[in-house]
Amino acid sequence: SITDTVHGEDAGLFVGETYALHVPESEHYAAATAEFDLREGANAHVELALMRQLSACTLRLESAHATAGAHWAAALPLPHNISFRLVHSTLGCLVASGSTGADGRC
Repeated sequence: SITDTVHGEDAGLFVGETYALHVPESEHYAAATAEFDLREGANAHVELALMRQLSACTLRLESAHATAGAHWAAALPLPHNISFRLVHSTLGCLVASGSTGADGRC
C-alpha cells in the first residue's frame, strides 16, 4: 500500500467541501474513485482499493522438433496428459496448473 498526506494549506482543501480521489485507468489498473468530505478539526482518511487489470492467455505446447522438418519426430504429435504450471516470473507463485487431456488439449 502507499500512504501520502495532502495538506489543506498547500492544496487549497476547504472544510465542508466534497473531494474525489481518482486513479485513472492504465495498463495495470482499472479506474477507481473515492469521494470524501472534509470536516473541521479532523483529518480525512481516504482509502481507495485498486483492481488490477486482468487478461487471458492461450498456452500452446509444441514439440521442439515440429519446426525442424528434417527430424524424424517432426510429424509426431505430443503425448497426452502433459502437466503444466503457470508461475509468476517475479514472485514465483503458482498462477494456474493443469494438463492436456486425452485429445492433447488443455
